[in-house]
Amino acid sequence: AKRLEDESASMREAYARKIAGTELKCEELLRQREDSCSAWYKERKQEMAKMQAGCAIMQMLFLKKRRRIQQELEDERAEFARQQQLSAEAVRQLKVEHEEEVSRLTEAFDTKSADYEDRIADLARARLGLEERTAKLEDMLGESQAQVKRGQEEVERQRGDIEELSRRLVMADPVPAH
Repeated sequence: AKRLEDESASMREAYARKIAGTELKCEELLRQREDSCSAWYKERKQEMAKMQAGCAIMQMLFLKKRRRIQQELEDERAEFARQQQLSAEAVRQLKVEHEEEVSRLTEAFDTKSADYEDRIADLARARLGLEERTAKLEDMLGESQAQVKRGQEEVERQRGDIEELSRRLVMADPVPAH
């Protein structure tokens, strides 16, 4: 029995050593595993921190670009509104100038039309006066031509009378003989 006890104690010691060795190996494996997990976790944490820092930088860049684009858009809108206002003012000014020019030209046209109508009326009256004067002059010319013709006829008649008288005189007065 003592031998059994010794054997049993020896086995217990062997098992205890084996268990202690296994425990040490397990603890070593657990520590290595834990160290590996800690290193992995630490790497992931650093990667996460880098990603968060990168995200923060990207977000800041995005916000900065967004603010710049919004400012450019507001500037463009303001410039467009200013250009639109200038264009509207230019169009209004052109309309005013156009209306003034139309009014001036209409007035000038009306004045010239009235002047031309007066001139046409004056010329019509002058033409009528000239036609009347021409008719009177033609009548006077006709009368003068008739008087001239009558005068010529009278001259011819008197010439005939003179010739007749000359012939009679020649016949009545014998020519003296020398």
